[in-house]
Amino acid sequence: MNFEKIQLSDREFIERVLNSDSIYWEFSFSCIYVWNYDRTYVAKNDKYALIYFDLGNKYLFLPPYLVDETYLKEAVNVAYNHSYKNNVEFVMRGLTFEQTKLLDGFIAKSNQNDSDYIYSVNELAELKGKKFHSKRNFVNRFTSKNNYSFRQYEKNDYEKAVALCEKWLNNKESNATLEFTAIKKSLELCDVLHLKIGVLFIRETLVGLSISDITPNGVAHTLFEKGDIDYEGVYQAINYLTAKELLVGCNLVNRQEDMGIEGLRKAKLSYNPIKLAEKYYITKC
Repeated sequence: MNFEKIQLSDREFIERVLNSDSIYWEFSFSCIYVWNYDRTYVAKNDKYALIYFDLGNKYLFLPPYLVDETYLKEAVNVAYNHSYKNNVEFVMRGLTFEQTKLLDGFIAKSNQNDSDYIYSVNELAELKGKKFHSKRNFVNRFTSKNNYSFRQYEKNDYEKAVALCEKWLNNKESNATLEFTAIKKSLELCDVLHLKIGVLFIRETLVGLSISDITPNGVAHTLFEKGDIDYEGVYQAINYLTAKELLVGCNLVNRQEDMGIEGLRKAKLSYNPIKLAEKYYITKC
C-alpha cells in the first residue's frame, strides 16, 4: 500500500465504514484533517484505510478504518511493516479492548489521559436536575446580564473569530499555536467539512466560539470551544447554546480527552459525562 498525504477526498471512505460504536475522536475526519493535515498520511484499499501522523521519529497510527473486522490483523501488520521499513517507532492508538485481544505480537496498554468524555446532548441542552445546578446558574447569570445573541458562523465573522482566539492564545502559558492553526483551518474549511460552528455575541463583540463535527453515524464531536473569560459564564453559555441549537438530532457528543491536565479533567467531569470511552494503544513486543 502506498501512503500519501491526506486529501479531503479521503473522507468518503472513512465515513462510509463508521458504525454506531465509532464514537472516538479518531473517527472524526474533520478533527484529523484540521489538526494534522500537513503531516498526515493515508493509504487505503477496498478493505480498509490506514492513517498516521508523522512525528519524525515515530509514526502514530490511528485505528484502522475497516470494511469488516476480519481485516484488523492484516491492517495492523501493514501499519507496523511500514514503520519498520522506514526505521521509525510504531504506535497505534484508538483501539478497543476487544480489538487488542485479537492481535498477536503487540503490547496493549490504556491511559486514562486518552479516554474520551462522552455526554448526552439532551442533558447538555437542558441542564436539568441537581447535578447541573451550578452550570444552570452560570448560564442564567450570563443570559440575564448580557445583551447576547447566538447563531451559526458566517464567513464575515472570520476576523472576529480569529481575534477571539488570538486573545485566548496570548493568555496561554504553554505553546498552543498548533491548536490556533487548527482553529483557523476549521474556519476556512467550514463549508467543505460541513462543520457546525456557533458564534456568541454580546452586542457587536464576539465572545464565544464553538466548532463541532457531526459524523454520519450521528455522533457529535466538539473540536474547539473558546470564550472570552472577561465575561462570566461564557463557557457554560456557549456549551449550552451549542447543544441546544446546533447539535439537534444527535444523542451523543464527544468532547475529547483531558490529556492529563488536571484543570481540564475537572472541567470535563463537572459536565457529568455519561461515559469515559477507554481507548488502547499498541506497540510491538
